Amino acid sequence: SSLASLASAPDLPTYLSEELLGTLDPPLVGAAIDSSVTRLVTPAVARSLGLPPDFPARMQVAGLPVRRVEEGGEPAFAYHPLVREFLLERARERGVEEWRRLHALVAPAVAEAGDAIEAIEHWLEAERWPDAVKAIEREGPMLVRTSPLLMERWFSLLPGEVRELPAMQALEGQLQWAAGQHEKAVGPLRKAVAGHHETGETEREWVARFFLAEALFSAGGFEEMLGLAEGWDGPGVRANVSAAGVAWYKVLALAALGRSEEAEGLARQLRRDVEVASRFQYLDELASLMADLARGTGEEALTRLLATLGELELGDPIGRLPVTRSVVALVQLDIGQTELAMESLRRCGHEAEELGLGFVARDAHLQLAALLARRGELAAAETELERAGPRPGTGWRGVSRHTAEAEVAAERGDAEQAVAAAERALARVRPGLVCFRVWAALEMATVLADNRSSD
Repeated sequence: SSLASLASAPDLPTYLSEELLGTLDPPLVGAAIDSSVTRLVTPAVARSLGLPPDFPARMQVAGLPVRRVEEGGEPAFAYHPLVREFLLERARERGVEEWRRLHALVAPAVAEAGDAIEAIEHWLEAERWPDAVKAIEREGPMLVRTSPLLMERWFSLLPGEVRELPAMQALEGQLQWAAGQHEKAVGPLRKAVAGHHETGETEREWVARFFLAEALFSAGGFEEMLGLAEGWDGPGVRANVSAAGVAWYKVLALAALGRSEEAEGLARQLRRDVEVASRFQYLDELASLMADLARGTGEEALTRLLATLGELELGDPIGRLPVTRSVVALVQLDIGQTELAMESLRRCGHEAEELGLGFVARDAHLQLAALLARRGELAAAETELERAGPRPGTGWRGVSRHTAEAEVAAERGDAEQAVAAAERALARVRPGLVCFRVWAALEMATVLADNRSSD
């Protein structure tokens, strides 16, 4: 409480230096400064810093506020935030080399205690790049969805040559993809594929190829996707699950390019491995959906998709539920089940936000905005448009933003803006899947006609 009252006082450093640290022996002062480098001083951290066994007790006797914490069943302690801030400043005053040394000492102990994120922070502060890269590569696949800003900050701290490593390029591509920046994701992922190929890391290369195929599909790079799958069934590769995933994306590319017989032939080949094929059921169904929509048999596709949706609701280990639900909504719209489609989009947005799939959530809000505006519910449409945020998507899948803006502008009576947005929508969707091009053409034709466009 005395510290809290001094928080804004200009003489706080003097008070801490004279009244608290001034009562300690010099070796104990040094130990206090060293131990401030971590948020929590566990027994492992204390050992890594060479602190005396009775260090916490001596701090308390000296009047230095420490808080006892049970961490994983072991006694640990933490400093009052103001005290820790003061001690950290003293640590920085020792110079860069000492600062890095302290962080390098405690990083393994922090990682051992299970705090991977703080351990990475210490490796970065220590500029121990190989250790930082190894830890970021291990934790990154989950964090690109759940903590994208943290990942961006970590990348910003890496030197250029470290950031260019294949493992970091792969994660940077995934980060861009998860943010809906599909075209921007392609460059880093291409580098990751080339880098892993050059170093002979076959398994990592196929993982990078899979993420590149995913980004290319969203960006409309169907031709490149065909070559990406080359060698997927070669000796020593066939057992690689990621390679099978790349081959499934080739099925989608073939279907998108109108080569339906080739697509179905490759799909039959992939389905022979039942266990692996089950992991890419969502891609199989998307390929089948493209064929069903072209034949006008959307109801059959919806029946299969709803069955898959039910299975994913019981267990969704790789986070495919919101994507599948968004596809369900599209089919429901195609066959005229508008109310059900809107409910699917609402649930999709919620599920995507929980999983950190920002661009899927944004797309759901944008589609809802367009549908609501089309029904004359302008206020609700504007709310959904606002919830989607200003961040634009890239690739042909970015059509939803322009479609929503066109419908909302038309409902507001802003003909000029409606026409401009409709034309942007048609231009954006041009390299995309045929069904999306047809849907956009039908929807935007009405906007253009109603707003007196010469088109």
